[in-house]
Amino acid sequence: MAESNAIVVSNKLLGYRITDDLIELAIGGALDEVHTHILDRIFNQNKDVNGGGFGGYSESYAKYRKSLGLQSGTKDLQLSDRLRNSIYVDKEKRAIMLSNQTDMQLPARNSKLKSSNITQSAKARMNEKYLGQDIFSADKFEREVAIKVFKDIIFEKLNDSR
Repeated sequence: MAESNAIVVSNKLLGYRITDDLIELAIGGALDEVHTHILDRIFNQNKDVNGGGFGGYSESYAKYRKSLGLQSGTKDLQLSDRLRNSIYVDKEKRAIMLSNQTDMQLPARNSKLKSSNITQSAKARMNEKYLGQDIFSADKFEREVAIKVFKDIIFEKLNDSR
């Protein structure tokens, strides 16, 4: 009697059962790894999906950032850390998401910061539009990492079950 929730992969050398649980585990692992890479690219390397930087700040905004004790040389999208902290993995949706929480709902690293009712996902899209760059998608390397991690988890678990 065959189980309906299994995909059977077989050839002359293999006879493995890949279950839904194993697929979910591999997708979750791939999402976690890509999430880490996206956060690093955006908030540590300050790069968009094509490797471009975000440019510099206007003189008045650079002055405002300095008054908060922040660097003002190049745009880093890290005024409050709210945007960084709003990017999360939703395993149920199988996606990396931007939160729909507003500033009022999220803590900031500096109490001097003004809060708004704009959601973090809207802020992310406004940054992309203003800068004319795709920032919050996965880049080519990150997509390749997702595929590699997915495959690695599948093959590791299949080899462990032998």
